[in-house]
Amino acid sequence: PNRIKYDEKRGQFFVVLVFRIAFPFQFIITTQHLVHLCGNDLVFELTPTVQSDELKAAFTDVKQGWLDKNMEIALFRFFRSALITGDSALVQYIHKGKCGWKVLSSLDGDVLFPHYDSITGQLSQFARKFQSFDETGKSVCEYVEVWDDTYYYLYRKSNGAIQSGINR
Repeated sequence: PNRIKYDEKRGQFFVVLVFRIAFPFQFIITTQHLVHLCGNDLVFELTPTVQSDELKAAFTDVKQGWLDKNMEIALFRFFRSALITGDSALVQYIHKGKCGWKVLSSLDGDVLFPHYDSITGQLSQFARKFQSFDETGKSVCEYVEVWDDTYYYLYRKSNGAIQSGINR
């Protein structure tokens, strides 16, 4: 609030305006953390004392696959979402023999539900809720994806009815 002061010479009160400036501290902190985490590419090193030709070839394949699949971008998007919202997941998958990745984030409208086993503390199931939109931006349908160690389920809710979807 502005300050109210008393002028003894004039015998009256007056208002001193206090200028306010907004600083985007959260944005600055996030940018700084991202620079420290993702500013340089990861450096891979082969450290075993006994290095065979098979091990060197596999190591080269891993490094090349990392570059080909843009994993640096995946990590950046994952860290960015985690720093901004505190909620993020990096999903890696194999489809038709090829590896891929997707970052799930509440920045993109995803709601994430990890389920941990109460005895072991291990992740037993993972669910993601999201919506599809039409060209006007109106929500058309809600979906929930559920993963476990073996299966993938997709549930769709349209017009108030829940339908079991694809089971892969």
